Amino acid sequence: MTFIRIVYLSIGILFLSICFQCNSPSLPLETSTTSVVGTHSNIPFTLLRQDVPYQGIQWNTVNLKDSMYKGHSGIYITAEVALTSTAFEQLPAAYHAFWADAAVLGDSGFNYRSIEYPQFETNTFYPSTPHLIQQAKQMTLHFHLPYRKLYPMSGKTSTVTLSVGLYPIAFTSDRNRTQSKLCALPSTDAAALQTIECTVVLPTIETVTVEVQSVEVNTQKKPAGSYDIAMGGTGLPDIYWQVWCGNELVFFSPTIKNTLSLTEASRSSSFRIGASDELTLRILDYDNGPFNQDDVLAEWKGTIKELKEKKVWESPLLQNAKVLLK
Repeated sequence: MTFIRIVYLSIGILFLSICFQCNSPSLPLETSTTSVVGTHSNIPFTLLRQDVPYQGIQWNTVNLKDSMYKGHSGIYITAEVALTSTAFEQLPAAYHAFWADAAVLGDSGFNYRSIEYPQFETNTFYPSTPHLIQQAKQMTLHFHLPYRKLYPMSGKTSTVTLSVGLYPIAFTSDRNRTQSKLCALPSTDAAALQTIECTVVLPTIETVTVEVQSVEVNTQKKPAGSYDIAMGGTGLPDIYWQVWCGNELVFFSPTIKNTLSLTEASRSSSFRIGASDELTLRILDYDNGPFNQDDVLAEWKGTIKELKEKKVWESPLLQNAKVLLK
């Protein structure tokens, strides 16, 4: 009898356990916070934590790569994420969509956000931008964090803490342009946030300036008075110069109007550049007007080492140019 009672008691406990599990709430698949290290990563990293206050958001595969992107060496991040309509239903009344952003916390508390973020300074953006999410979808987010922005880290193996997040954003119609929107800054309260720690070998980063000491237009290649066509104008070029690091314009000089030469040295503001980053120096003729493009008189590209060692700065339209990088 005792044995039979024990058997019945065990069956009863098992039945109650099954009923309890069936009635217990489980985490829906759509709110899963599992993130997988992708097979395309060449930077080892650890997922420190995930915060997903909003349901309906799922992080999937994440990849971190040491790579060149648009002339910058840096950390290239891809993060797969899926959003359902549930996520959008939880947006506060003032918000319309989510904005994806990546950030890095560097040495001495220096913080840098993804390269697309500065467009908010102009309060204007285009709805087609891939980091604006306005509807339920599964997508892959792309970010690039240039090493030269990770001040003051340089030339050493370093542990870097990154974050990839989705933030509510509000925007209104732009009365001046139908194709763009006016936006408020994203909410500082993330709807979903991943914090990642990685170890990278940072390249040597230099702080440099570019000094254009002199420039002379070669009038044998193009007549002096044929640069600007304007009523009552001289036709002489209006010369200025630019410095680009990768695809970022880091400096442009004042324009000297109606001249065939620059005889007074002018110097750029200082900027940081990595050993393998692409540096571009352009000398241009400024053309005023909505349908005119500035004429490029000369363009030189290379790494900082290559341009520092450059001895002759010439092009078909320029001669006797003198440039100093230091």
